[in-house]
Amino acid sequence: MGKETLKIDREKLRQVAETCGLALIVLHGSRAEGRARPDSDVDIAVWAFHRPFGDREWVWKVFEGLEDAIKSPRNLDIAFLNSQSPI
Repeated sequence: MGKETLKIDREKLRQVAETCGLALIVLHGSRAEGRARPDSDVDIAVWAFHRPFGDREWVWKVFEGLEDAIKSPRNLDIAFLNSQSPI
């Protein structure tokens, strides 16, 4: 099987970061490590300057913006680092 290549629109990614106040957007997991299977999702981690906790509209804006910027036939799995345990 051939490897899928992610199509990333860097300008749209920059716009999402600016609009949503994202300081960091990181591809991680199997796709970043080059060991993705055909059914692997796309793991993305984000860090916001000032994450509006509990603001579902903001969360959806981040999801929609990243899905628009990162073209993949697989699901995006987005981790909001501001909400994660430090351990």
